[in-house]
Amino acid sequence: MIEGETIVSPIVIAVGHKIARINLSSGQKIFRYGAPIGSMTEPVAKGHHVHMHNMKSDYIPSHTRSRQNQDRSES
Repeated sequence: MIEGETIVSPIVIAVGHKIARINLSSGQKIFRYGAPIGSMTEPVAKGHHVHMHNMKSDYIPSHTRSRQNQDRSES
């Protein structure tokens, strides 16, 4: 329940991931515990999953899913 409203996510969301409290637009700032942590890279509906697949960190440019995949050794 968020601000008196029940929000139901269509998927199970892992601990440490975020849930959109409102509809979010691409480019919109994301806040966690009142502090800005990043920006949306695509729109997300209220109640949906927010994590590195649809947002980017404003503080750690290398912390993105594509960068993590590039840095992995496949050997």
